Amino acid sequence: MKLPFEFTETIGRVARLYPQTLDVFFRHGVDFCCGGHKTIHDAAAAAGADEQAMKAELESAIERKADMGNRTTFTAKSLDKNATPGAVLHHVVANHHQFLRQELPAIDELTATIEQVHGENHPELHQVRTLFLQLSHELSAHLEKEEWEVFPAIWRFEKDGSGEKAARAGILELRAEHEMAGQLLFELRRITQDYQVPEDGCGTYQLTYQKLAALEANTFDHIHLENNVAFTDL
Repeated sequence: MKLPFEFTETIGRVARLYPQTLDVFFRHGVDFCCGGHKTIHDAAAAAGADEQAMKAELESAIERKADMGNRTTFTAKSLDKNATPGAVLHHVVANHHQFLRQELPAIDELTATIEQVHGENHPELHQVRTLFLQLSHELSAHLEKEEWEVFPAIWRFEKDGSGEKAARAGILELRAEHEMAGQLLFELRRITQDYQVPEDGCGTYQLTYQKLAALEANTFDHIHLENNVAFTDL
C-alpha cells in the first residue's frame, strides 16, 4: 500500500494522526517526541535509520491498523481523536505521572545496587547512575510544574479563555524541559549500548535495564502526547 503521508511531513503530525506508527519510529530510534517538528526524512537521518526498511514497516503497521503491542498509550488505545487538550493532559497526570512516581524510586534503588555490586567491572554504571539521578530530579520537578502551574493554566484557558499568556509561556518552558529529558534518555541508551546486559550481569542488572527501557518508552509517549497532541491545539 502507499503511505498516506510523505517523508517530508513532520514526524509529530504523523505520530499524532497515525499512532500505530509510534512503535516503528521507536524501534528505529527515531525521535517522535522532542523532535516532532522535524520531517520524517530529517529525523530518520539524525537517527541513522534505514528509510526503506522503515517505510516498509510503516506501510505494514498502517495496513494492519496495528496498535502498539505491549506499550499502552492513550494515543493508540483510548484517545478519542476529538479529545480536547485538557482531556489529554488529565490522562497524562493520571497515567504517565503515576507511572513516574511509582517507577523512579524503584529504579533509584536498583541503579544504586548494580553500581555498588558491578561498578568495579563495569565503570559505565557510575555514569548510568549519575544520568539517572539527573533525569529523576528533572522529571520530578517537571511533574510538579505541570500539575501545579502549567496544566491548571491550560485548563483555565480552555474553560473560559483566561490566562492565555501564562498557558503559552508555560508550554514553552515544558517543551524546553522535554528536550533536556530526551537528551538524558538518549545518553542513557548510548551508555548502556541499547540496554544490553553483559554476560556477568545478574538478575538485578537485567531488571534495572528493563525498567530503564520502560521508563524511556513511557516518557517518550508522555512527551509525544504533550508536544504533538495537546500543545498543538492551543
